[in-house]
Amino acid sequence: MQIHIISQEWTSISHIPERWWLITSIKLAFEEILFLNEETLHNLEKNVRGGIPVMFPNAWPLRENSLYNLSQHWFARNKSWNSEKISDTKFMMFLESDSQTKEVFPFDFRIEIISEIISDKIVKITQKIVNTGSIDLPSRVGLHPYYFVRNDDKKDLKILLWEKLLEDYSFINWETVYLDNPGSIQVIFPDWKTLELNYDSSYKKLWIRSEIGKDFICIEPVYGDEDALLDNPLILKSGEEKNFEIIIKKS
Repeated sequence: MQIHIISQEWTSISHIPERWWLITSIKLAFEEILFLNEETLHNLEKNVRGGIPVMFPNAWPLRENSLYNLSQHWFARNKSWNSEKISDTKFMMFLESDSQTKEVFPFDFRIEIISEIISDKIVKITQKIVNTGSIDLPSRVGLHPYYFVRNDDKKDLKILLWEKLLEDYSFINWETVYLDNPGSIQVIFPDWKTLELNYDSSYKKLWIRSEIGKDFICIEPVYGDEDALLDNPLILKSGEEKNFEIIIKKS
């Protein structure tokens, strides 16, 4: 597997397009902010746990008798992506529909993930969806970042929404906290490092989850609820495209 790295001074972003889940590392001012399970990275029979997987065209299992034969969470994780280095600080990975994807999701599309270093403490990730076909394209997009935090420290995290402390910390016990997209949140770690996460309004929801005994917290921007692909999908007309953006800032 080839690792593609973009960097600027103290900040770097690493990618492995061939392993489906794309962004494997983000270092802001030399500090790693993502969790990565190395064992699953090198075992091709397992799904990789960590980094920033892409959710497309759905997230989580669709209900029974659904329109599409899509597995949890998305078929994009089973495909090798193409890539292009745009500059020393900007990298693009993309996936296009083919005969295999059309067996479970009969639409033409192109999905791009563009990672960009803005400064030594700021990065931007853009998720772009393009309808390359002649009929409407339904989808439910999202990203699944695993942010590193030691399991014993999760209880001491502080999450601020509009400068108001989040009161529901049930994600520590493997539950999910469902929020409308607040636009921006601050995650204050026990070592007083703070990540400011800014979300494009195109992401409608924010899910916060973790696993007992694991050194991460997932804060996932998504379009719509779990069955949104069936009930209220994002619809792109032929030739239409849409961008979704996250800006991550360390302070």
